[in-house]
Amino acid sequence: MAFVQEILQGIEKQHVGAEFGVEAQVTPTIKLKGAAAIGQFTYNNNPNLFLSTEPDDEALAAGFIDGFKDFGQSKLKDYKLAAGPQNAYSVGFEYSDPDYWWFGATANFFANTYIDVSPLTRSSNFSTDFDGNVFNDYDEVLARELLKQERFDDYMVVNLIGGKSWKVSEYYIGFFASINNLLDQVYKSGGFEQGRNANFRELRDDKALDTPVFGSKYWYGRGTTYFLNLNVRF
Repeated sequence: MAFVQEILQGIEKQHVGAEFGVEAQVTPTIKLKGAAAIGQFTYNNNPNLFLSTEPDDEALAAGFIDGFKDFGQSKLKDYKLAAGPQNAYSVGFEYSDPDYWWFGATANFFANTYIDVSPLTRSSNFSTDFDGNVFNDYDEVLARELLKQERFDDYMVVNLIGGKSWKVSEYYIGFFASINNLLDQVYKSGGFEQGRNANFRELRDDKALDTPVFGSKYWYGRGTTYFLNLNVRF
């Protein structure tokens, strides 16, 4: 086992999208709000992949020269960038009372969030055996399925905010509170594929297990959170 550093050279990325928002004061006290961000963020080429490690005997046996190995192109073109949700929508309202208190709520919907793919798995290392030839049991249909980028489930987060202010003698007192993710939605906010099973046979066998030994790593968004603020101005 060796620790390696992964180097991608000449990466090109494409970001395409649009954003818009709208706000309407429907009554003197009620305001409606909406916003949307629609995008598609992808790799736009196949960059060159290199790995580097300590130049020891183990690295030399694995084909590293002076601790450096060139894996050629990593076939990343058209894979989605792991940059959070690529589509996001928000609708909400705000009520402002003449007695100096206010309340608001928003529903936020997120879609098209993708895992960060492993460049090594998309290189020639995936299909090539130790002798430099393609695996004799290589299955292109299964390979495409193994290399399919994981898309996370879409999710919705509801947030509440509110506050009130008072004037007491010469002092102004303000109170603000918020509740984020009111419904305690559990969702994957990101993650990455491991590069330990970077060839067809290893990845095929690992994914065939009920629980892969070197499965993808994920991180999750926060559950319900609360924030309170009290301030005095004079």
